[in-house]
Amino acid sequence: MACAAAVELGNPLYWFHAQHLIYGFLGFLSWTVLAPIGFVRALPVLQLLSSVLSAMGAYYLYRTLVDQMGHRLLALGLSTAAACSAVVWIWSIEAQVYALGYLGLAAATYTLFSPASKHRSWALGAWHALAILGHIVHVLWIFPLYVYLRNDRPTLKRYAIAVTSFVGVAYALVAVFVIAPYQGEAQWLSHWLKGSLGLTPDRSIAWHWHGFVGAWLWLKTLPQMWWGSLTPAASLSIVLFVFLMSRLIRHTLWTERIRFCLVWIGVYAVFFSTWEPTTLCYRMTDVLPWTLLLAMGVSTLSSPKVARVVVAGWVLSLAGLNGWSKILPMHDIKHNTAYQQTLALAKITPAESVYLTAGGIPWIYLLYFTGRSGWNAVTLSPQKLETFSKPLYAHTALLSDPRLRDWIHQHAARQVAPDIPWLEIS
Repeated sequence: MACAAAVELGNPLYWFHAQHLIYGFLGFLSWTVLAPIGFVRALPVLQLLSSVLSAMGAYYLYRTLVDQMGHRLLALGLSTAAACSAVVWIWSIEAQVYALGYLGLAAATYTLFSPASKHRSWALGAWHALAILGHIVHVLWIFPLYVYLRNDRPTLKRYAIAVTSFVGVAYALVAVFVIAPYQGEAQWLSHWLKGSLGLTPDRSIAWHWHGFVGAWLWLKTLPQMWWGSLTPAASLSIVLFVFLMSRLIRHTLWTERIRFCLVWIGVYAVFFSTWEPTTLCYRMTDVLPWTLLLAMGVSTLSSPKVARVVVAGWVLSLAGLNGWSKILPMHDIKHNTAYQQTLALAKITPAESVYLTAGGIPWIYLLYFTGRSGWNAVTLSPQKLETFSKPLYAHTALLSDPRLRDWIHQHAARQVAPDIPWLEIS
C-alpha cells in the first residue's frame, strides 16, 4: 500500500527508498505501461508486479530442485508448496517489495548450483544485486555464498566485482540524479541513507529491536512462515515437515548444500532476532533454503511412490490450509477492519482535517484511500504538533508512545465513534 501511494505521488524521491531501492521505480514503470489499458490506480498494478516476480522466483526454485533431485514432478510439488506457504503466498499478492528479493535469491541460488561457465560469476553477481536492490538486507546472502564458494577463489572474485559494481552504480545513479536534485536540505544523503532507521523527530538512528527476547520471538513466529493458522487443520503438513526433517538428519551426510542452507537460515535468523523479529514478511526468502532441505529429506525416501505421496500431501495441505485461513479472508473486504474504519472516519470528519498516526496501516490507508492529510506522529515533536491549525485527530495507538501520551491526554476531547480508534484533539 505504501509503495502504491509513493508511485501515485509522482515524486521520484518516493520511488527510490534507501533500503529497497528499485521496487518503487519498477512499479512506476509498470503503472505507466498498464495505465492506458484501464489500470487507473497503482495498487492493482503493484499487486500484479509482485505476483509476477514471485512466480519467476518459483520457476527458478523449481529448476534448482529439478537439478538437485532429478525428478520433475517432485520438484514441481515442492516449489508449488513453497509458493503456497503462508509468507510467500501473502506477500506475493501484496503491493510490497519482498517478492523482488525472493526472485533475486531464487535465481542466484540456481546460478550458484549450476555448472561452471564463462558467464556464471557475472550472472550470480547480477541476480544477487537484484535481491539487494529489492531489499538491502539481502547483503547477508554473501555469507552462505562464501561458504559454498570458499574453495573457488576465481569465481568468488569475479562475483564480488559484479555484485559490487551493479549495486554501487545503481545507488550512485539514484543519489546523483534523483535524491540530490529533488532534496533541498543540506543533510539529504545522510537522511536518505538512514531510511527506516531514521524515523525519529531528530532523524537520529533508531534500531527496531526487542532486546534479548528477540531470539525467542523470532523462533516463536517461525511456524507462521509456513502455516498461517496453527489449527488442527495444520496437523498433516506439520507432521510431514517434521518427518522430512528427521529423515534429513538421520540419512543425509553433511554436504556443502546442507551447510549452505543452514548458514543462510542462521545468518538471517541472527539479524532478524535483533530487527523486528515478529515481522513475517522478512521471512519470505527463508522459504528457499528450507525447501532445499525438505527436498533433501524427500530424496532419502527409497520408494518413489512414497515420495510422491509425501510431496502431494505437503503441497495440498499447505494450499488448503493457507488458502482457507488466510487468502480467502484477505480477499473479503468485510474482514479488513482498518479499511472499514478509515472510510467511516472520513465520512464523519471534515475533509481538511489532519490525522496523527503511529505510521503503518492507519497512515497509509488514510493517504491512499481517502486522500486525507495523514502524519506519522512518531517523527514529530509535541512542539510541532501545537502548530497544526486545522481539525486534528489522533489514532489511539499513539497512547502507547510515552513521549506523546501526555500531550494527547491534555488535548483529546473524545473518541470520534465507539468502534473507530481515533480521538478528536481539541
